[in-house]
Amino acid sequence: MTKFMRLLLVLVAVGLGVVFLYPTVSWYFFTDQSMKDLANGTREVIRNWSRDKAAEDVAALEKLAKDSDAVAAPLPERYDLLKDAARENYKLVDKPVPRDWTLGDVLNGFKNYDQVRKALENAYRQQVLDLKDMRGRILSLGLDLSGGLSVVLEPDFTDLEKKSSRVLSAEDRSKALESALEVINNRIDTFGVTEPQIRRQLDDSILIDLPGRG
Repeated sequence: MTKFMRLLLVLVAVGLGVVFLYPTVSWYFFTDQSMKDLANGTREVIRNWSRDKAAEDVAALEKLAKDSDAVAAPLPERYDLLKDAARENYKLVDKPVPRDWTLGDVLNGFKNYDQVRKALENAYRQQVLDLKDMRGRILSLGLDLSGGLSVVLEPDFTDLEKKSSRVLSAEDRSKALESALEVINNRIDTFGVTEPQIRRQLDDSILIDLPGRG
């Protein structure tokens, strides 16, 4: 194999690695925790958040629109999401598309504020849904990297034997452990922990792995 072919294979391998790891790196190191929480939520939660945020932004836009200087100023970065929809609206009515967008240019791309609100709501919802999709393609970090917690619970049947006034059989111990597992599962579920691992081990101890807020 020539040096060129080896170099080419290395470059291909590096490229594939970058593509494969990008969702994981982006999620764990470049995504705000509040957005992670949203992406982990239900579609109803995402829809409600998108609607409320869009309404909040439209209210702010209406105030800005009353200031002639603000209307003529460059478009604030927080409203960049509106440019694509405004551009399409300009094309639909055969109007020249602005090159350097001002706030006024964007507002002129919509018939009314209700259209603006819908465009923002759709953009915000899609933004979170894209994150949700990326969340499904990431590599799960170990507990030491994701900031999780691992606990081993050792069973102590002393009190139970005192209450029953007898030595517990293997079957009694097994039932007690299964009951304990159910209680632990129910209690952890109330906190909404994502994908906890709770399992009984061969020595009858209970292993609990709680992922960090990934």
